[in-house]
Amino acid sequence: MGDILGCNNPGRVGLAHDYLEPHPDGSVSLQKPGQPKTSWTSTDFARKTQKLKDLTNELRTATTDLTKLTLPDPSDWMRVILEGLPSY
Repeated sequence: MGDILGCNNPGRVGLAHDYLEPHPDGSVSLQKPGQPKTSWTSTDFARKTQKLKDLTNELRTATTDLTKLTLPDPSDWMRVILEGLPSY
């Protein structure tokens, strides 16, 4: 979770909310209105966007794993309901 929360600033927030200006060399400039531009080299851009993609995939995997969560029933009450009480 720390990696997820840590990617918000400056990475994800800038990509989501700033104006992006691509450059021919593969770098990009990010700019909020009324503020100076922040430049990312093509390597920075590729690394940061790949990290966001990796974290997205990790979240999807965690979500899938959590939806498949099964907990054992130590009392076995479901079997008793379906099959009846054991005869001794």
